[in-house]
Amino acid sequence: MVGTIAPVVYRNSPLGKYAWVKSAAAYTLGSVVGGLVTGWILGVLGRSAPSSPHQGLLLYLISFLAFAYSLHEFGFITLPHPQIKQQVPEHWRRRFHPYITAALFGILLGTGFTTFIPTATYYIIGLVALVHRSPFLGALIFAIYGLTRSSLLWPLSRLATNFEMVELLTNYMDLTKPIMRQFNGFALAILSAFLIGTYL
Repeated sequence: MVGTIAPVVYRNSPLGKYAWVKSAAAYTLGSVVGGLVTGWILGVLGRSAPSSPHQGLLLYLISFLAFAYSLHEFGFITLPHPQIKQQVPEHWRRRFHPYITAALFGILLGTGFTTFIPTATYYIIGLVALVHRSPFLGALIFAIYGLTRSSLLWPLSRLATNFEMVELLTNYMDLTKPIMRQFNGFALAILSAFLIGTYL
């Protein structure tokens, strides 16, 4: 996405050198919308399912999974990480207007399950949205997920003033993946403790 939205991409564009800001905004908005829709659907599915007398047991299970996947993120154990191993469609860059492309990329990445899933946190918040049976809560959780996933794009895109910097920042993002997994490991451990302390 840095290579799609960075200022260098719009250097000689009739859209203007600040068009990257509009593209970044379209991407962020799309990511939030994608998260909203996903969370809402999961909440509706949870509400549509028959009410379970074992709600506490389900929350115990989510707490356990959150803790287990925190260990997975820290690298202590290996757990299943199912996902669709594909990125956003490259041909969209040639087919659509840059702002539309950015928004569509944001929607796909904000939705989450349609592309590569970088951390296991996505599965846990999906289960939380289902079990709580609240479309509003599900939409809120996944909107925050979409916003968080798109937030790093702004500073990186602003720094990418030439194509060499785009390549450097892309490599930098790859190098930060282990750090993000550590961060998500702590987040999952905190979520596990929160669920146990609050709802059980």
